[in-house]
Amino acid sequence: FGGVVGGVEATESHFEGLILARVAALRLPCKFLIMADAQFPDEQDESGEIQRQGAAFERWIKADGSGDFPAQAGRYHLYVCLACPWAHRIIILRKIKKLEDAIGMTLVDPIREDEPGWRFADWNGETPPPGDISQGEIDPINGFKYLKEAYQARVTVPVLWDKQEGVIVSNNDDDLMRMLNREFDAFGDSSIDLVPTKLEPEIDRLNDIIYHAVNNGVYKTGFATTQSASKNLLILSLIVSTCWNLALQERNI
Repeated sequence: FGGVVGGVEATESHFEGLILARVAALRLPCKFLIMADAQFPDEQDESGEIQRQGAAFERWIKADGSGDFPAQAGRYHLYVCLACPWAHRIIILRKIKKLEDAIGMTLVDPIREDEPGWRFADWNGETPPPGDISQGEIDPINGFKYLKEAYQARVTVPVLWDKQEGVIVSNNDDDLMRMLNREFDAFGDSSIDLVPTKLEPEIDRLNDIIYHAVNNGVYKTGFATTQSASKNLLILSLIVSTCWNLALQERNI
């Protein structure tokens, strides 16, 4: 895995030293890869590596009103979880774009049950303490107790719900990022564009690398059920993240 990174000639030994330094910095014991039972057996391959399923819903909201889902303030609602990294960036982008008034949001319990999965807060009919989101929040839109009441598939977050039609628009976090970034500009801060059109091809190219090795790589490492699968995925994540650290340092970022 030698080569030029950010204008710097990087040799295999160079990478090995950086990776070993990063592992040492974690101060983890030698046997730090703890295997768990498969949480999603249908998505586990023979090596013990999880093959993340595709999104069940990939409909699109359009600012110009075309299609079945026009961009409208107050029509859509997000179901998210503070413990889910795939939901984190949707939560952050909603805040950055100042879309809090245009798109509602409800938190599910951060502790996911194996079955039936993500659940909403249940205070047994009592009013929750002010500001207490330790169990997530009560669903104010549909009164769901569990998110699986919304659809029949492996339940994931984030989910964008159409209150008018009573259906899920999308549970594809990549698509939701693009939609919130561009299609709701009439209701938020249009001066912020995290995917400028002229840079979109390069962003897509880099995302393809970063997603598989870092974003999804860490996710797959955590769900791996064998030592070898977890180790290989961790090393790949460390290699790619080290490369990007070098590139960013070279650009003084």
